[in-house]
Amino acid sequence: MSARRERFSETHRKILGSRLQGIQKKLDEARELGLQSETLTTLYAEVEQLKGEVEAIVPPRPPHLLRTALVEALTLTYELRPRALGAYGSLPEESASYLEDWALRLGQLAGRLIDEVEGEERTDGGDG
Repeated sequence: MSARRERFSETHRKILGSRLQGIQKKLDEARELGLQSETLTTLYAEVEQLKGEVEAIVPPRPPHLLRTALVEALTLTYELRPRALGAYGSLPEESASYLEDWALRLGQLAGRLIDEVEGEERTDGGDG
């Protein structure tokens, strides 16, 4: 590839940033699914290089995205509770108590994490 940097309009740089970010997200998914490959590593690096060469403008994440993910995690902790699992059959009392304790603990931690993020947004002046 040419080392010469082409000049692109701001609009093109925003579109390129969005598309290249999308490629990287899909490559991240491939890694999470277990793909390990030198080609994957090279592709990721070259996408990064292209982002720099075209001076791609990566779109900022919506401010509510992080909070949404954490609220979904908190909601899933409620689904670990024995009452929620009752639709799939009854649990022995010992197992139910064990899961209830874990669901409570995980829910508390997820709630604390949401509070921390919301506190940082208020401190940073975010509106998330």
